[in-house]
Amino acid sequence: MAVEADLNRPRLARRSYGRPPIWADPWAVSLFLLAAVIDGGLGLALWRHMDSFPELVALRFSVYGDVDIIGPKADIYRLPLIGVVIWGTNGVVAVMLPARDRILARTVLAFAVGVLMLFCLAAWRIVS
Repeated sequence: MAVEADLNRPRLARRSYGRPPIWADPWAVSLFLLAAVIDGGLGLALWRHMDSFPELVALRFSVYGDVDIIGPKADIYRLPLIGVVIWGTNGVVAVMLPARDRILARTVLAFAVGVLMLFCLAAWRIVS
């Protein structure tokens, strides 16, 4: 009887029992760790070169390349902190996705890597 009841449920309502969790997927774990390494490397690089930064740095540029916002050099640490928030949020979203949506979970984690790479480029542009 239980088997017949399971077969009569709509396909979307069926659960995928036996699927391993996302942290068992080597691609997802690699993307998650790569994002952590990139963000940690960005924070470490900024910390190591903090003495060479001027007291005021350009924090935002307009479309035309002009400086919009200038702030103290300590504000440059906002990039790795925002990166941690993005990394953690995308990690939670990837874990919360159903087990059958592995490609979507990998895509979410790959976007975190891409955003952190853009943060590295932004930091390089700000300090150079």
